[in-house]
Amino acid sequence: MPSAVILWSTPSWRDPGDAELDIVAQLLSSERVSFLTWRLVDDLKIASRVWATQISHDLGSRFVIGASASAGHTPGELVQAIDQVLSGLRAKAPSGSQQRAAIVGYLIDRVFGLEQSIRRADLFANCEEEEGRTQPCVDWWLNRYARIDPAKLTAVVARELPLGRRVVVEVMPSAGAPIAGELRSSTGER
Repeated sequence: MPSAVILWSTPSWRDPGDAELDIVAQLLSSERVSFLTWRLVDDLKIASRVWATQISHDLGSRFVIGASASAGHTPGELVQAIDQVLSGLRAKAPSGSQQRAAIVGYLIDRVFGLEQSIRRADLFANCEEEEGRTQPCVDWWLNRYARIDPAKLTAVVARELPLGRRVVVEVMPSAGAPIAGELRSSTGER
């Protein structure tokens, strides 16, 4: 199945912008808001599936958008439509209700995820590394998202997800291709 994946290097989980990118990913592909699903799957019908996530780490993070093409459509079409959705988000902030739905959805998913021991341990380990904290760990973590407003989301998309600073992988399956695939084109400097 043809697909496209777009990746940006983004701020570490302690740096400004990381929490906002968690919410941008929710705006783009969650069950509650999903700008990408609406545009690519429901409206244009060029994708069968889309997803977005901020993968946060101590020394730097990754923001990833992926899409699988519907029959008869190409990875290039997916990338073009994704770029249009991101351009719209750079130009106009989401509504307050969209922003709140994305934050609530993100927090609900993460809070219920804390039922798993490994997720709780991960959160507390990350909080333990922070010295001089004046508030409990979970309060600090939740407050990262309480301070987000729609204008911050637009600003972080413009700053952290520019068109010129990303990796784009377009996958087009073909009969007889090597198992690991082959690089057919590359742009940019090496």
